[in-house]
Amino acid sequence: MVDPDHVVTAEDVADATGQSIETVARGWHELAEEQVDTEKSESESTDRRRMFSDD
Repeated sequence: MVDPDHVVTAEDVADATGQSIETVARGWHELAEEQVDTEKSESESTDRRRMFSDD
């Protein structure tokens, strides 16, 4: 059974995949940066829609 409180660490992933912890952490960091960029872009788009809305 899956423990819903279990936190997967970079070490867990590295052990399971044979990658180094640094490689896993670097990949997670890149994903996090992409997510921030995506959220920022979506927020800016929403702001523009509000500014030019006829409401």
